[in-house]
Amino acid sequence: MFKFADSKLNIAEVWGAGFKLFKTTFGKVWFFTLILEVIIVAIVTLIIKKFAGLFILFRLTSDAAHVPTGLVWAVLGVFMIIGLVTLLFKSTILDRIATVVLTSDVSISKSIVHVLSKYLILLFSMVIMFFVIFAAMLVLAGLPALLGPVAANVGANIWMLFTIFISFAFMFNIPLILFDNKGAMGSLGDSFKLVAGNWWRNFIVFFVPALILTMCQLVLMFIIRNIIADCIIMGIAFIFTVPYFQSLILVQFNDLKLRSKK
Repeated sequence: MFKFADSKLNIAEVWGAGFKLFKTTFGKVWFFTLILEVIIVAIVTLIIKKFAGLFILFRLTSDAAHVPTGLVWAVLGVFMIIGLVTLLFKSTILDRIATVVLTSDVSISKSIVHVLSKYLILLFSMVIMFFVIFAAMLVLAGLPALLGPVAANVGANIWMLFTIFISFAFMFNIPLILFDNKGAMGSLGDSFKLVAGNWWRNFIVFFVPALILTMCQLVLMFIIRNIIADCIIMGIAFIFTVPYFQSLILVQFNDLKLRSKK
């Protein structure tokens, strides 16, 4: 059975170990991703059916000043519900991958119970992270008033870079909560410490596979040029990519912890 490495890995070795972990555990977690996908599709479909008239009205007006309030709340509701469900299922997949490899194959129910027991902490941690990003947006949104219209583009670019930076710096909050029993704030702080000094390395570890998968998807979409077929391909890819990146997160998390030790 594959075990997490007990020595530091280079980037290529992290990719290899992540893929090996993915192959070892995929059979144990793929159905979680399938269920997540079905739930997301069901939520979006129900919302579209319920607010079909508002969507049509918005397309006819195509003016932000005429966006129906119901449509705004519907879209926000969809994002919130999908976010809550996604956090639960991705955390469960992460926990399941770790327990399958590092223990004697703990039952699915124990993984689910473990994640549910930590869910409020996980949620609070994610809320704090999004609040930091949102607060930065509000601060930078005031630049045009202070420095003139040209500052609007500058502020938008700074906020985008800040969002990317903070997202990668805080990306290990979930494993820290699940496996190291950290609190909401502590998980973000410890994640930042783990990534500090290794930010570019961490960025490359995840960005390169994501870029390759995106390019492959775009090529297939260009070749097929059929909306239904594209959706089917994206759905199939989703079942594989979520467990893969969760596996990669665990390997990189382990590697950064080794690097943080003196």
